[in-house]
Amino acid sequence: KQWDEAIDAYRTIVRRYPNHTLAADAQYKLAQAYEEAGEIDEALEAYVTLAATYPTSPLIPNVMIRINEYFYQDKNYVVAAQVGSKFLERFENHQWAAKMAFRIGQCYYKDEQYKQSAAAFDEFVKKFPEDALTADALFWAGEAFRQAKDVPNAFRRYNRCRWDFPESDAAKYSRGRLALPE
Repeated sequence: KQWDEAIDAYRTIVRRYPNHTLAADAQYKLAQAYEEAGEIDEALEAYVTLAATYPTSPLIPNVMIRINEYFYQDKNYVVAAQVGSKFLERFENHQWAAKMAFRIGQCYYKDEQYKQSAAAFDEFVKKFPEDALTADALFWAGEAFRQAKDVPNAFRRYNRCRWDFPESDAAKYSRGRLALPE
């Protein structure tokens, strides 16, 4: 946990040996050391530097996930959604692609951009129909449409959720929403 020493060591590696096969790893570890030291802005800058300097590194998906998480935790939902969208463009088959797609819908919902949120959750359902989050995506698409005052589309999403995933918690919540007066 000697973060200052680790930061100096990784910074030295990156500066002296920028073309070495381990330079991208050192840049990633530099960013992590900043993060652990509580220097979030420096960590973010180091992650962005890694993505710009070593764009073909296998660490890029992890970098994008961490950047997305940073902006999401900072409540900068628009940027978090943009990072998530770029992640899906580049890494649609990544093991975290479904979670990132769901996060995009969450970002727009939390930013009160309900039409974009509904579209993102609908896209999730199309791309990941067998994922464990699909029932939740249908419910949240319904919620987003309801917030956008598009009751017919909300009704359709809630019904599909309860029909396709009757045992899920999302179906239970959907049944509750269908009982609302609107």
